[in-house]
Amino acid sequence: MPENFDGWSTLAQNVYFWIVTIAVTPVAFAIRYLKRIRSGSRCETLLDHVNSIFSDERNVAPLVARAMTCVIVDDKLDDFPIDFMRGFFRSAEVRSSVSLSEAGTLAGYDFILLDVAGVVREDLEFGGATLIDDIRREGRRNTIISVSSKKYDIRAGEYFLSADIRIRKPIRIEDIRQQILAHIEKKIGPHALARKVDLEFSRTHGSRALRKLSRLFAAGSVDKFEVEIKRAGINAEIQALREILARTE
Repeated sequence: MPENFDGWSTLAQNVYFWIVTIAVTPVAFAIRYLKRIRSGSRCETLLDHVNSIFSDERNVAPLVARAMTCVIVDDKLDDFPIDFMRGFFRSAEVRSSVSLSEAGTLAGYDFILLDVAGVVREDLEFGGATLIDDIRREGRRNTIISVSSKKYDIRAGEYFLSADIRIRKPIRIEDIRQQILAHIEKKIGPHALARKVDLEFSRTHGSRALRKLSRLFAAGSVDKFEVEIKRAGINAEIQALREILARTE
């Protein structure tokens, strides 16, 4: 800090910080880029690369959740801890009703909390079950959370099983938090995605090819392996991993 900085005017202090920020930011980005390239040149697997970015896997799930979007569709919004959800996710929107024609719009959210009854205008009794199928057909990597207080209806049970996460009302903050974090850790988080890619790609192409793929991914491009990635059936996981790493930078 310059001498007698505290005696400077507010304007002068702001200008100083502005100049320092402009000067330092490119250097910081360069250091981070070189560190990423260096770690990428040493990784044997995609999991190695992910571990080089996140030092503690246990802290990653909340970070991923904070980068995700969420929509809550329920005719009784008081049943949800909405304030908690808005702090837990990057954003959390609420809808008291939807139409089946809005499946594409809902599919644009990362997490969709959907009640089985009373929310889909075309079918107030069980429209939520139909809507899940329509959202799935959009082909996005959403996490659908089914929410219901219906305990004994067979169709409600089928609806519950078709979702990624199932929650009964009344909803408790700790219950929904733990289920979402567990789903991220096991299914959609960077470590889970990297493990799946490593397993499938090494199984179809061997460890040597996986090493090359991992280092290319760390360097920012896997175009040379486009055919092999499709053959291994991991294109969606590669894209999802790239997106999550970009969101959590």
